Amino acid sequence: IADYQGELADYENTKRTLKTYEEFLGVKEEHPDFKFISASILSKDTTDAYGTIILSKGSTKGVKVNDPVIYGKNLVGIVTDVAATSCTVTTFTSPDFNAAVYETRSNVLGYVTGFDDGAGKDYCKLPGLDKDSTIATGGVICTLGLGGIFPKNLIVGTVDEICKSKADISYYAKIKSNVDLNDIKDVFIITEFEGQGIAQ
Repeated sequence: IADYQGELADYENTKRTLKTYEEFLGVKEEHPDFKFISASILSKDTTDAYGTIILSKGSTKGVKVNDPVIYGKNLVGIVTDVAATSCTVTTFTSPDFNAAVYETRSNVLGYVTGFDDGAGKDYCKLPGLDKDSTIATGGVICTLGLGGIFPKNLIVGTVDEICKSKADISYYAKIKSNVDLNDIKDVFIITEFEGQGIAQ
């Protein structure tokens, strides 16, 4: 029974890894300029309401601060601290996270960030919209590629609802990520892409 359970665990790990690599094969085909390395999630900071995660790769593998982290075509976050064999990632749910984006249907530009109260699990927001904004529920939000931090067209998520801001008269789009941070165990770190580090 112990041997069988061990084989079953190995099978599940292999199946999970294969699925991860299949998703990233599509990313590599679409973006041949990307260079990335795989990394496992070592831990999640339970004291951080915004989902900071620790990955298994660091500076010895070429990881740098501001390297984007992805799962398939979906943006997970950005490397904010690097040690020799690990790195810390600030996820899209954090108010410290910021990325220039556009909505694919309307082409409206903006930026996304996390919710200040930490209540936005698997969510981020696109603030500063006016009442007549053409962004609507179901719209897909992607990175704009400006600033040299994120490449263009990584998927941030889908507009879940349009909400009234409590701070002023503006509105914001509540964006649901395709990535469940509690479920994923492996990600990829983009260590190089065309335009990286070039502010536009």
